Amino acid sequence: MKTLITVIILSLGITLNAQDNSKSILFKKGAELEYRTYDLKPGALSKKDFFEITRLIFKVLDVRDSNNIKYSYISKKGINPNNAKQTYEKKYVITCDGNKISIPLDFYTPDTVYFSNVYPTVTKDKGIQFSVNYIGASFYKFPTDFKKNKFLIEGDAVTVSNTVRDFETAFTQDGTPKTTARIIEFNRDANLIIKKCETKGEENITTERGDYESSKIVIAAELEVSKRRLPTTWTLFYNPEVGLVKFEAEQSKRMLSYTELVRVKK
Repeated sequence: MKTLITVIILSLGITLNAQDNSKSILFKKGAELEYRTYDLKPGALSKKDFFEITRLIFKVLDVRDSNNIKYSYISKKGINPNNAKQTYEKKYVITCDGNKISIPLDFYTPDTVYFSNVYPTVTKDKGIQFSVNYIGASFYKFPTDFKKNKFLIEGDAVTVSNTVRDFETAFTQDGTPKTTARIIEFNRDANLIIKKCETKGEENITTERGDYESSKIVIAAELEVSKRRLPTTWTLFYNPEVGLVKFEAEQSKRMLSYTELVRVKK
C-alpha cells in the first residue's frame, strides 16, 4: 500500500515558477533537466533510510509561438537507476498564455518504477514493475504573477490507475531478463482529491545541483483507495529559472518520498 501511495503522490511534484517564462528552462529549446526520486525503506527510522527508485530526464525538443501562446514540446525519459536498459519515454506539450503556465497532471510522474534488485524485500531473482496511468484531463495552472493570482489544479476528476507486475525470472550478468517463469499482474485505481493549495513564503533549498532560492507551495490532498481516504501533504519548492527544485511527500507528518533536481543543461 505504501508503494502505491508513494508513486501516485510523486506526480504532485509538478511545479514551474512562471513569473517570466522567458527565463524558464522548460521554455528553452535544447534544455535538459534531470531529477532523482527516493523512497522510504520499509521499517526506516531516519531520513537516511531512503533508496533511489527512478531517474527522470526532461528534454525540450522545440518551442513555438502561436496566437500569443508559447508551446514547449518536451520528452520525459524514466530510467531504472540500477539498470539503464530499463527505460520508458513519453512526450508532452506545455503552454504559457502570458498569465499562466499549463502542465499535464502526470508530467513529473514516474510512470514506471522498476524495483528489481532495489527494493529490500525483493530477492535478486525477482522483480516488481509499478506502472501509473492518469485517466482524466487535468492540469496544473501556474500564474505568471503569484502575487496577483493563485496556483490551481483544474480539469476533469482524475482516477489514478495502477498496475503492479510481480515476476520471477533469471537474469544475465548485465541484468537483462533471460527467461520468465511466472508473472502476477493486478490493477488498482485511486481517486485523487485536492483539498487545499497554499503558497508559504520562500526558502533556500540545497540540492546536489546547488542552492536555489525557492518559493514554497503546500498541497493537502486525499487518495481514495478501496473506499479508504488517505490524507497526504505535498511540499513543492520552485525557482524562477529551473522550475521544480525539490518535492517532498508526507503522510501523518512522516516523509514517504522526495524528488530533487540533480542536473541542468541550458
